[in-house]
Amino acid sequence: MRQFKIVHIVREGATGDIYQRNDTIAFRQVFDNYFAYDDGTPESGYGLAGKNAKGAYRFILSKPDQLTAVQFYFNRTLDNSNDKPFLLTIWNNLAPEEILYQSEVQNPDFEDSLNGFVTYLLENPIEVSDTIYVGWQQIAEGFLNIGYDVNGQAGENIFYNVANEWMPSIYSGALLIRPVFGPSGTVSINEIPEKEAITLFPNPLRSNTLNIRIDESVFNQPETRLEVYDVHGRLVISQEFVSALNLSGLSNGMYILRITHPQSQRSQSGRFIIAR
Repeated sequence: MRQFKIVHIVREGATGDIYQRNDTIAFRQVFDNYFAYDDGTPESGYGLAGKNAKGAYRFILSKPDQLTAVQFYFNRTLDNSNDKPFLLTIWNNLAPEEILYQSEVQNPDFEDSLNGFVTYLLENPIEVSDTIYVGWQQIAEGFLNIGYDVNGQAGENIFYNVANEWMPSIYSGALLIRPVFGPSGTVSINEIPEKEAITLFPNPLRSNTLNIRIDESVFNQPETRLEVYDVHGRLVISQEFVSALNLSGLSNGMYILRITHPQSQRSQSGRFIIAR
């Protein structure tokens, strides 16, 4: 996960105004492998009462991807009354209803950390594109209480079905439900903390060639390989080591370059940004 603090400062005229305390807006931008409308903090709860009640959360994808998991935040409730079984469900469409995936019976779980999400892995990744709906179907009476961000603005993407008809939500907040995309595996590296074994330049890159320098006391150049991953963890380049790597086929964005030495099982990585 990568986080950036974005600060906007407004100045009135050449010298500014006398009320500088209200001239600055700051927010935290997160780049990760999930989609989220919420800010991570549940001020309230959202739920549907009744057996077979269904809730769906719409996500519009900018490009085809692999859906690998869904994260839920379930509120803790008095006497564990939130322990209601459900079916994790993915829809292609609500009218007519087209179910893309439905899990076996699941139960709400809770993380020990503050505002921690629980990840429900799909048995196999699902190829998705365009618009999908992520949600749940209750299989018992009662009220399944999901975290709700009242400050969110995602009400137009929330739908419910309690009487065999899908209806839009009348509330403007955001559910704490996050679909997770990309490969289910993670990129792991063996760090060499005592010295930086690779150098990448220029960085940010405004041309097509990234220069790579390696410490040959750590990596034997003829046996070294390099890999480039995008921010979703997808492998986009894999080849033998070169000191000048052509990246003309990659678009702007942040990438991770991983240098590996198979025989010694050493590896190290560096980040670079393409900003042409």
